[in-house]
Amino acid sequence: PGPLAVAGAMGINIAWFLVYGIFVSLIASLVAGVLYGGILGRKKEYVNDFANDFDDIDESVQDTAGMPSGGLGVFLIFLPIIIILLGTILTQVLEGGTFLYNLFAFLGDKNIALLIGAVVAYLALRPHIKESFEDIITDAAQQAGPIFLITGAGGAFGAIINATGIGAALQETLINWTTAGAAIILLIVAWAISQILRAAQGSTTVALVTTSAIFAPILSGMSAVSPVLVGLAICAGGIGISLPNDSGFWVVNRFSKFSLKQTIQSWTIGGTISGLTALAILIILSLFTGVLPGLL
Repeated sequence: PGPLAVAGAMGINIAWFLVYGIFVSLIASLVAGVLYGGILGRKKEYVNDFANDFDDIDESVQDTAGMPSGGLGVFLIFLPIIIILLGTILTQVLEGGTFLYNLFAFLGDKNIALLIGAVVAYLALRPHIKESFEDIITDAAQQAGPIFLITGAGGAFGAIINATGIGAALQETLINWTTAGAAIILLIVAWAISQILRAAQGSTTVALVTTSAIFAPILSGMSAVSPVLVGLAICAGGIGISLPNDSGFWVVNRFSKFSLKQTIQSWTIGGTISGLTALAILIILSLFTGVLPGLL
């Protein structure tokens, strides 16, 4: 929910947000996952101990008859994304005000696209679901409730911080910078604040929601700075320093059977490298704000 909250708070076109987000995340994953992971994987402690920890796992083939196919799962995941992208592309091509334009603008809205995805997923997977519709809705509400609370609290916290005048002060500081210079500074500051909040309290969602609430009014007065890139910088900061106050830290630790040192080496440092790589790519993209589509 964090990235969607960022896009919503900052008024970002979700389709372009996804396009550039996928591009940046692929590069960051290659650097932090493949390159750094490859270096880490050659260490003796990972080659031996880690591999031997899984000797007790039952590797027998389980009966998958009656289960939904992998292709269906992939389709259901990407369906809302495809609808959003189609809506964005077609509204750029079709004449404004026409029936088709309004139709695809409506369907391409992130909330409508996600609702369509949820309905299609339920209908497609209904034969494989044993629980009743009421139980499914109840379980979903229980999982979504804390997210709503976190989003609301983070937005309120961001509004309180903005009431202190930090946004206006930052705008005044950057007013004399060139467009490229202001964009780079904003990207770095947004990334750093998100990173600090993530490290301080552990929740990525809180960090993203709070930081986006701080920067949304700042960007409204700086039309030459790309909200897409700033939003992605906030998200990149949220995947950085993950400490033991983060529940995800212990999920990796327990399920991977890592020691505390191994978890920090793989999860914490790896995530930080990924975030730094993403920030570097975003800074490079900011130099082409007036050239690349969808950034303004």
